[in-house]
Amino acid sequence: MTVYPNLDGPVARTSDPVTSWEAAQAISDGQMRASEQAVLSALRTGGAMTDPQIADYVISHGGRWSAQRLRSARADLVRAGLVTPAGVVRPEGSPRRYTIWAATPTQGTLTDEEARHAVA
Repeated sequence: MTVYPNLDGPVARTSDPVTSWEAAQAISDGQMRASEQAVLSALRTGGAMTDPQIADYVISHGGRWSAQRLRSARADLVRAGLVTPAGVVRPEGSPRRYTIWAATPTQGTLTDEEARHAVA
């Protein structure tokens, strides 16, 4: 069973380890890293993407983080329950497959005000 975040409190599943709850509490307390904000904003404004697409999107919108930092930020958001896998894709000409990532349903829609202030 998937449990989506209650944004009024910590954002983690009851089965998650204590580190996920600590990360969720930090995010709930407004301590989300700028790179995490950029990744979440990218997924909320640009839709579901692979890690390379997230990096391209964030960097093309002024982000100065490395692709590795953005992958780590995305992984932190997955652990916090704010981002979830949405499928797998193999880009044409690529020997590898990539996971497609999406903001969880409660994170998926920006208000007009949020869209004007989006990081990515």
